[in-house]
Amino acid sequence: MHLLNAHRTSGRQLHPARPLPRRLTQQLARGLGAAAILAFALPQPGDAQDAPADRTPYQIDLARVFYPSPAAEVADRATLGAQADSLARSVRTMPRSPAALDRGLRLADRVAASLRRHEVYLRLRAATNTLDVASARAEDSLVAVISARTNAVESALAAIDSPTFEVFVRERPSLAVYRFAVAAAHHATASTLTSEADPAVRAPDPLTTGWQGELYQRLLDRTTWPTVAGSAGPLDVYRQRGAVGHDPDPTVRVAGRRALDSAFAAQRDLYAFALMETVRARTALARQQGFSSAPAQVYAAHYLTTDSVRALIARVRDRGAIAKRFQLMQAAAGSGPSPRISIDSATALIRRALLPLGDEYGRELAFLLDPANGRLDLGPGPHRRPGGFSWDCPGVTTGVYLAGFEGFPSDVSRLTHETGHAMHRRLMQLAHVPQVYANGPLLAEPPAQFNELLVADYVARTTTDPRLKAAALAHFIDKALAPIVGAQDADLEQQIYDSVSAGSVTSADDFDRLTRRVDAAYSATARPDSGGGRWMMVSLLFDDPLYLSNYLYSGLLSVTYFVRYQRDSAHFIPGYLALLRAGHTDTPAALLRRHLGIDLADPRLVDDDFALIEQKLAELQQLQSVAR
Repeated sequence: MHLLNAHRTSGRQLHPARPLPRRLTQQLARGLGAAAILAFALPQPGDAQDAPADRTPYQIDLARVFYPSPAAEVADRATLGAQADSLARSVRTMPRSPAALDRGLRLADRVAASLRRHEVYLRLRAATNTLDVASARAEDSLVAVISARTNAVESALAAIDSPTFEVFVRERPSLAVYRFAVAAAHHATASTLTSEADPAVRAPDPLTTGWQGELYQRLLDRTTWPTVAGSAGPLDVYRQRGAVGHDPDPTVRVAGRRALDSAFAAQRDLYAFALMETVRARTALARQQGFSSAPAQVYAAHYLTTDSVRALIARVRDRGAIAKRFQLMQAAAGSGPSPRISIDSATALIRRALLPLGDEYGRELAFLLDPANGRLDLGPGPHRRPGGFSWDCPGVTTGVYLAGFEGFPSDVSRLTHETGHAMHRRLMQLAHVPQVYANGPLLAEPPAQFNELLVADYVARTTTDPRLKAAALAHFIDKALAPIVGAQDADLEQQIYDSVSAGSVTSADDFDRLTRRVDAAYSATARPDSGGGRWMMVSLLFDDPLYLSNYLYSGLLSVTYFVRYQRDSAHFIPGYLALLRAGHTDTPAALLRRHLGIDLADPRLVDDDFALIEQKLAELQQLQSVAR
């Protein structure tokens, strides 16, 4: 668990590192101070590349939350650099005394918070205007420079053995909060080939692993996306995927998907090249560091083993018939026009559905969703980064970015999901969780997915319209099948790494065949004659390699949370909120046991989850039969 940069390896919404400019690399090699580099050498957002000046009610107020101007952000880099230099000088003394350790850790926390503020500001600028390449490069260069000056903190913690740390705690009790940070540093170094290795060697090299994500984004940007004639007019098959997928005319939906597939396939050789080089680079780095494979390295960092992950994938894969049955039921039922609601109605719905989570949660959620507070950015715009993410400005607030909001159920779910992340971060802020514990594996996604289930369940329970009730219940089941979706993607990524490393996948055609084989176990629509190009559309394979296993566990846990909530909400909710406020202050398994009594290794979790899905499928079948 890197004190400064854990969020970059655990957050699905973050960019991968990009290569450093040659001039900056040379300066680092000469050992210049971080303060000097940050003030003058980093790419700076250009005025000509700024996002359009026109504002919408749901647009992030960067000047209010972060910095009054781009120039102010650039100027503040010097302060951050000076702090990082001070931290780098203090690292050698941290293991020597309780006072030195306390000073060093609290300085590391301040550096991490300041870095996070810069990083998110630059990411938001680049997301709201993908032509602002300078901001995207500045973000990654900034992280690389600061990490180069401070990545020895983890080694300093690993140098303190447990008895010594306990002596330090007795002398200075305030250090107790960092007990798991020390244990995590020992865990990280113990699982490498040599515990004395420089942490910089253990970190991914942006020159070998950082360019693939940028290439992927550039391939998207250079693609000419076709349009289809929708029921209400022409639709861009990429930028208006929601409208295409919800068009009441099935021929429009089929034509849109085929056009989208064809547009991706036009550059499939380059997508395949980027993915193969991602796998090869990460495999080589993992083996250099003593691991059998890149997945094994990531699983170890998440306190998992390759065998345990494969076993969970297999248990969920065995339930694939349930997902297929649901898909066939939906196909037989057909689909009418999808309901659409305004953004104001959507935020009101989310607030009502999440009222059971308590007064504090409800109050903070209302602040987040109020457009007057400038914490939501929902578009529109011609050059916006696809998808969405939550963000946080440590010590200040949190917020949400979405590429757009068209009012479809999928848009409401995405907004619910990202507000779930933002609320998790906000509760950690209010509980004063140190930055070292602000991010971690496996437990970041379940709160967002759990909120999606709560909203869908609320609509299904409260509506009196039978058709809307059936639609909401179908949406709930779709979200409750998250373990299947997570297993499918984790299975695909694991098999990609296995096959590329073994040399049996060397081309786009090979990726197609592998994807068809994997998908056939989970999807009734994965026909042998289908294109198999889904791998090109799984952006996390390129943007955040080996993160997909998080969705395997988060899908399982989100449904488990709902099962426990449904059984005994009065008992579940206090423990659940305590889990959110705790941050990532222990291993995922320990936190789940402590706050919710959940055993992550218990195979009955899969049984309970799919029993709920079976129950909801029976309810849906009954509703659909009545509607007919």
